[in-house]
Amino acid sequence: MMASDIAATTYSIIGEHCSVGKERDLKPESRLKDLGVNSINFIKVIVALEKEFGIDFDTDHIELANFETIRDIVTYVDERKRRIPDL
Repeated sequence: MMASDIAATTYSIIGEHCSVGKERDLKPESRLKDLGVNSINFIKVIVALEKEFGIDFDTDHIELANFETIRDIVTYVDERKRRIPDL
């Protein structure tokens, strides 16, 4: 899966769980705080990303403060996906 696919899916999940309207143009540099993401919907996003991509976020790393932008999330997911061997 390419980073652009991860980004598109991440945008969709953020939109679904964070009440970000479709009219809002999400970009890699979009700040989560500016999108109204709080700790509760952030956890919902993390759970959805884990299910969608078959990855686990490090429990020590699951804090909104560790992810300032959408790019931060996409980069993290991409790195985690690369660690999973192709079956």
